[in-house]
Amino acid sequence: MIDAPVLFVFNGDSLVGLDVQAMLDFHHSRRALATVALVASNRTSRYRRVLMDGKGAITSFRDQHTNSSANERGNRLVNTGAYLLSRQFVDSIPDERPVSMEDEMLPKLIGSGLYGFVTNGLFLDIGVPDDLARAQHELPMRWKV
Repeated sequence: MIDAPVLFVFNGDSLVGLDVQAMLDFHHSRRALATVALVASNRTSRYRRVLMDGKGAITSFRDQHTNSSANERGNRLVNTGAYLLSRQFVDSIPDERPVSMEDEMLPKLIGSGLYGFVTNGLFLDIGVPDDLARAQHELPMRWKV
């Protein structure tokens, strides 16, 4: 059992450049139940778009195949697979069956403590062959060892 007031959770097939202290500060300042790291992306046909209000509260997840309304067309924010979860949220996850964070748990929180933290860092979904190849090429150049 993990005994912590908040917990960072990261998808295992994503690389995300993230200021974790800034995300933690954002999470606490909003008294969030869950905070999702978001990044602007032109690849919204591959990912769900995330819509937020002016305070950073997530108002909607838009399926990649859903047409945008005129006022949503500029929205290019997508979920990076990096999350900051409160103890209350973690305790609400059913333990008797598998659940999907993206499909089941997060949508339930819309309007009740779900926030988006926008990062300008690197985001690569290395579970996709093209991005895995890109990561193998780019990462050694970014971090010389």
